[in-house]
Amino acid sequence: MYSTRQLQKLRFRLGAALAPNDWESFMASLRQEYLESLDEKIAVVERYEGLDFSLEEISNFFHKLKGSGATYGFNAISEMGETLEDYFKSLLESASDPNLRAKNLDIDELTRATQHLHEARLFLSSIKTFYAKNPLSETFPTAWKSGKNNE
Repeated sequence: MYSTRQLQKLRFRLGAALAPNDWESFMASLRQEYLESLDEKIAVVERYEGLDFSLEEISNFFHKLKGSGATYGFNAISEMGETLEDYFKSLLESASDPNLRAKNLDIDELTRATQHLHEARLFLSSIKTFYAKNPLSETFPTAWKSGKNNE
C-alpha cells in the first residue's frame, strides 16, 4: 500500500505521462488492492476484541485506518478510523498508566470498547461485501455512526 505522500509524488512524476483515464485506472487498481487487504484489517480488529492490547496500539491502528481510508477514497473507513482513534486516544489520555491494556479498563469502558470493536469489525465486513457486489465507483451508502451500525 502507498501512503498519501507517495501517491502525490507518483502522480506528479507520472502526471504528464498518464492520461486522466490511465490515472483513474491506476487508482482503481490500488483501491482494489486496498479492499483485498480488508481481511487483514478485519482480523486485527477481531484480535483486538479479545481486549489484550494496549490502548496506544489500538489508537495507532485506527489512526492508520483513518489515513489509509482517506488515501484510497474510502471515506466511511476513514470516518470510522477517526472516531475510534479519538475514542481510544481519550481513554489513553485519561489513564494513569500509558501502557494500560484494554482488559484492565473499568467494566463500563470495557463494555463500550468491546462494542465499538465489534461494530468496527462488522462495518469493515459490510464494506468488503458491498464492494464485492458493486463497482468501485459506487459510494458506500452508510456513514460510520458508532452504536447505530449493523443492527
